[in-house]
Amino acid sequence: MSEKPLLFVRKASGLSREIGPWTILFFPLKASLNPWYFLFIATLPFIFPGVNPVISFSLAGVIVIIYGIVLALQMVCMPRAGGNYVVIARGLHPIFGMMEGWRAVIWNPIANATVSFLAAGFLVTGIKAIGLFTNSPGLVSTADSLNTTMGTIAIALILVFIGGLIDFFGAGTLKRSMVILSGITIIGVLMMIIVLLMVGPGGTRAGWDSVWGTGAYNEIMNVAAANGWAPAAFSWTSTMAAVLVCRGFLYPDNVSPLGGEMSQPRKTIMIGIGFSGVLLAFFVIAASAALSFAFGDFVSAYNFAASQPYVGQLTINPGLSPSLAVFAGSLIPNSALAGFLFLIPFISVIGLIPHGYYWTTRPFFAMAFDRYAPAFFAHVSDRWHIPTYSWLWAFIIQIIFVFVAAAWPIILSVSLFILGTLLVLWWSTSGITLPFTRPQIWARGIAIPIPLMVLLAVISTILQYFTLFTGLANVDILSLYITLAIIGIGMSMYAAMSYINMRRGIDVDKIFSEVPPE
Repeated sequence: MSEKPLLFVRKASGLSREIGPWTILFFPLKASLNPWYFLFIATLPFIFPGVNPVISFSLAGVIVIIYGIVLALQMVCMPRAGGNYVVIARGLHPIFGMMEGWRAVIWNPIANATVSFLAAGFLVTGIKAIGLFTNSPGLVSTADSLNTTMGTIAIALILVFIGGLIDFFGAGTLKRSMVILSGITIIGVLMMIIVLLMVGPGGTRAGWDSVWGTGAYNEIMNVAAANGWAPAAFSWTSTMAAVLVCRGFLYPDNVSPLGGEMSQPRKTIMIGIGFSGVLLAFFVIAASAALSFAFGDFVSAYNFAASQPYVGQLTINPGLSPSLAVFAGSLIPNSALAGFLFLIPFISVIGLIPHGYYWTTRPFFAMAFDRYAPAFFAHVSDRWHIPTYSWLWAFIIQIIFVFVAAAWPIILSVSLFILGTLLVLWWSTSGITLPFTRPQIWARGIAIPIPLMVLLAVISTILQYFTLFTGLANVDILSLYITLAIIGIGMSMYAAMSYINMRRGIDVDKIFSEVPPE
């Protein structure tokens, strides 16, 4: 008689629990204070004319706080690697888990490559700004030479490599890197907020002129107005439509793939996921409010004047790409301090790239561990305790898509907001079903009344649907096609692997009725 196969690929994961409750908050902050944070806070009034950024970001903050709590209460029931896949596959249904799992495996390395490519622009802006501040033609020339397709590709490839090494050397290296890189970014963001609030609306014109030259502030307003720009009246439609973008780069769920590498997982998860939404809401509301307070309609006018084809009409201003760092740094005549702020968006991306790795490798590992992906992707390094072949997959895909991003960076990135909203929609719905469909798993978590859990999950689910439906009207059609293709792959892989496992004599339902072993 043949021996009955193991339910899971191995009896133990091989991962090590090294990330604790005192370092966990640096992960979601690092992931969320990313290039999109600096970009969209500064460009939202231009992308959505009539938007009130403070209201949009406040609504986004409420959404992430609620769903962060809902997810944390589910994660503590199953603190395992690839929690974004594991929770949905157990709590909602395996087919949704597979759609999220393959989204992570396919899309995260693509998004990582795209962000790496776009981040090169922040480096170029920072170097050029410092060169202008210090009257250094050499730095300005260096920035101009890097501001080419091949230059940005080279920078992106370096970022992909460095970020990959941070993840490759295990959870210990990962957590120390997050503390350092996230700490620098947090300091920079707080400085930007303070500068904007201290200068205020009464000092922005003088501050801007003191940095870029007499008449620089008026030049922006005049060039914008001469080419058809005018302040937009407040619009609830624009304000609501912007919520998808505002929520799209806030990640209280950022540490969920690392559930199998957390020490004191119950405490760490509740801090790193349940509480992190509060901090993220503070950072986006404070920054958007400070920028609106200091600059008002100038933000939209600058976006207009600094864009093609009007940027060539600027003779005083250098026409730097708009970002939160550019607006705050342009109020500081001290070149060293301003240069530091200009470089913060680029520094932020160095710490962001490792996130794209573990959001790819841990879900791939988890699916393979469940026998729903090729088994070798569950292989873990005996020395570094990371999924080796899953890491190699993430590295190769990113190298390829750095070059693709050179052709379609914005289209590839917009898709991320749809896919990210679907993820939290599934997570929220799972909070409704988990206590009833998997009571044995629910019992492993924090004992709260089931009606309270369901109420929070229902509210979160409705808010996610609202975010998705109001935002889809502004998404490029190619992004929808990409989303449908990835979802289709996930559903097909669920059917194929279920069939293969049944042929092998493995009880498919039992796999998803249990929490994978540690």
